[in-house]
Amino acid sequence: MRGLSIIGGAVLAGAVVPALAVATPSTTPVAVTAPTVTYTQGHMPKWTPSYSPVPNPAPAAKCTAGTLGFTPSTTTAPGVYATTCTVTVEIPYSFDPTTPGKLTVLPALTVTRVPALIVGGGQLPLEVTVESPVTLTVTLKRGSTTITYTKLISAGHTLVRTPLRDRHGNRLPGGTYALTVAATNSGATTTKHLSAVIGSGGPTTEVSLTGLPGGHLQPALPLTFEYSQPVAGTKAYRPSFSPPVAGRWSTRNPYETVFTPTGFGFASGSTETFTAHYSVWAASKGHLLAKSVPTVSRRRAEQLLAQLAYLPLKFTPTKPVARTAAGQADAATAPPKGRYTWRYRNTPSALKSLWKTDSSVMMQGAVKAFENDHGLPTDGVIGPAVFRTLELAAISGTGNHFGYSFVHVYRGLPEHLVVWHNGVNAYTALVNTGIAGRETNYGVFPIYLREADGTMSGTNPNGTTYHDTGILWISYFSGGDALHEFQRRGYGYPQSLGCVEMTTTSAHRVWQLTEIGTLVDTLS
Repeated sequence: MRGLSIIGGAVLAGAVVPALAVATPSTTPVAVTAPTVTYTQGHMPKWTPSYSPVPNPAPAAKCTAGTLGFTPSTTTAPGVYATTCTVTVEIPYSFDPTTPGKLTVLPALTVTRVPALIVGGGQLPLEVTVESPVTLTVTLKRGSTTITYTKLISAGHTLVRTPLRDRHGNRLPGGTYALTVAATNSGATTTKHLSAVIGSGGPTTEVSLTGLPGGHLQPALPLTFEYSQPVAGTKAYRPSFSPPVAGRWSTRNPYETVFTPTGFGFASGSTETFTAHYSVWAASKGHLLAKSVPTVSRRRAEQLLAQLAYLPLKFTPTKPVARTAAGQADAATAPPKGRYTWRYRNTPSALKSLWKTDSSVMMQGAVKAFENDHGLPTDGVIGPAVFRTLELAAISGTGNHFGYSFVHVYRGLPEHLVVWHNGVNAYTALVNTGIAGRETNYGVFPIYLREADGTMSGTNPNGTTYHDTGILWISYFSGGDALHEFQRRGYGYPQSLGCVEMTTTSAHRVWQLTEIGTLVDTLS
């Protein structure tokens, strides 16, 4: 048995006369082709010759590339190389001269679009990553308009800025352009195909506010500002806020800066105005931009009022909300799941029914009570100031210390009322309601105004007027109808002009057991 070696020549190194195989009459001729492979830098190619016909068993072969005969690896530099093989076999095969092959190592190229507001006359920023020095060519094409920008860049990360002007210096018109990025090294080229939308903005630096769900601000959502020029790292280009909001700024790249609210962030239900002092807003070309914050979640306000004991229910979240500003801000837009349970065992059926049929009345009373406790106007509306105060109370744990009351006025003779307070019927008293034609308003109402000593005026059924001073313990609940003291010879039947009258002693006790927001039920 005899060994035989055949060596092929390299194409790029110049003409090489292939070695000839020595065959005997009993051998089978086999054509050998060196590998022709294309792969990207950093990867390892499949590196074997091909045979025709395929010998069995497969012969031993050694293939190399380039004039120096190296073995390709993951660290091979980009370029185009000739390949050749040496084949060692045993008879009965003989081998024709080896056909040279070609190795193409493409430059490794990663292109990331930098978030930026792109306008004609500005720059197109691209974050480019390569593993070896390359000549980078950026081409933008739309119809007959084509611009090309070439730059030598080193290995690593590079921010490449392509001027958006044609060869005559004119601004590129707005539109969608085909974007090609090509990296070339030693005759090997890697190409990436993308697209770029160019706006038709003016020469002034433009800025846009991006990534807003539904176009609205969220209390704790970070804001991203994109610029048409690389000015994001300059503090003067940061817009100012009105009303002011605490937060921190960070610069992702020269074209993009981010504002992250801290604490409660943007107030729910408010409108925020942003002023760009040294740039203009892309949408309006002006310096002012107004964005609204969605109104507060009624569901979250309901949860907080229950948590703070302003409702006769308890709320238990499935997952606790952190008693921090950030935790409350997140819950404002995404209220936690959970369940409600009645705070007191013997809650009146009228209250339970009200929660099912018209909880808004109960909520209005709870809001009024909360507003009264915290020095806010008692309008019963959950505005930004009320909601923010609710969040602060939840963080500090400042709940309702008065308790929960419910006044039930019974019109059946003898007329009387029952004050239910903190789970018990705390007080019962005879009362007088409105006479025929001047009946006490029917419904469930929250007390909205209280006077310990006041004056009540109005018109009598006969058309004359009255002006009564020194009326004690007044709690208005529906228009001019109120719970109050009024001296009569007797109580327990209709005598008033709409109010619920009682003795001085009874009125004082009812006053002590009620507050702004307490519900008065006159339906029975």
